[in-house]
Amino acid sequence: MTIGSLQPRWIGHRLRAETGIVVDHRLGVVDAHAIAVNAHHRLLHRVPRLSEATVHVSPTAPDGVDRHAVLAHHR
Repeated sequence: MTIGSLQPRWIGHRLRAETGIVVDHRLGVVDAHAIAVNAHHRLLHRVPRLSEATVHVSPTAPDGVDRHAVLAHHR
């Protein structure tokens, strides 16, 4: 697993974070989800005052295909 980004934000008096992780493309949905839940849990324990986190999972791209290319024009 690789962390792609981490964006903490204060919303009122609560700290929330959005993060992206990259997992092996050969993993199934259940295993990728378990990794995301583990990352979420670790963030809650390691980042002081963090109350919630969203973890986006992306597969590795050994074939060079950008799985988010369809969204590029929205950035």
